[in-house]
Amino acid sequence: MARFFRRNARLLAAVGVVVVLVALMNVTSQERHHLTYIEQKTAELMAPAQRWTYGLASGIRAWVLSLGELRSIRADNNRLKETVADYEQLRVQLEEYRAENERLKALLEFKTQAAYPTVAARVIARNPDSWFSQIIIDKGRRAGLSQDMPVITPSGLVGKITKVTETTATVLLLLDPESGAGGLVERTRDTGVVLGQAGATGNLRIKFFSRDAKIEVGDDIVSSGLGGVFPAGLPIGRVAQVEPAEFGLVQYAEVRPSADFMHLEEVLVINQPPAGGGGP
Repeated sequence: MARFFRRNARLLAAVGVVVVLVALMNVTSQERHHLTYIEQKTAELMAPAQRWTYGLASGIRAWVLSLGELRSIRADNNRLKETVADYEQLRVQLEEYRAENERLKALLEFKTQAAYPTVAARVIARNPDSWFSQIIIDKGRRAGLSQDMPVITPSGLVGKITKVTETTATVLLLLDPESGAGGLVERTRDTGVVLGQAGATGNLRIKFFSRDAKIEVGDDIVSSGLGGVFPAGLPIGRVAQVEPAEFGLVQYAEVRPSADFMHLEEVLVINQPPAGGGGP
């Protein structure tokens, strides 16, 4: 720093003199109405430097202000992002509540119109390896549930209870190959057995007792109520494909289930002792 002053001593002295002269001119000009010739020339010479200095100072001031505004804008932007994220989370929650409300409303309407007592339950567990085989619900013996009680949704038949604890129950789904239910074609009154199929096809299969059964694609299948735990008249599904009889003896049909087995969340358990044994 000392070296800088030594090298630029003359220049700094000249600048100092000019500054002093300008200051004196400003002070004395306030007391006079006219500037002297020297003052006028000095003012003219200093005008470009003053304009440059003023412009530089204004630019620095504007830059400082813009920097502060930029920080404020960034802070506001971050707050807005957080607010948007909060609103999006709230929107998702509200949408989930709306969907749940619609499901529970349909479940309640079906429950009040059903011809048999039911207990509402929520699905609390499902094994990805046996997605179409069984579910676990959050009601058990304390809610009056017992083995072989039918499980339904407003859309259709789901399955039956196979195991019960104090607070939970395991439901064997109708899609499981070990499951089955007596089925009836509403249009023709032909009867058969609705069976689950191995693999994740998502469809059922009905085996008719008569080889002369008149079955067509689009026919509705309901529970027959014969020789099993399921009451008559529960929707099971709709015929998707008719299979030729094997050697003219047995006739089958592919059935698309009425219940949405892929998205089971709430169910109803028919809370009454089964009419028959542990069959279909």
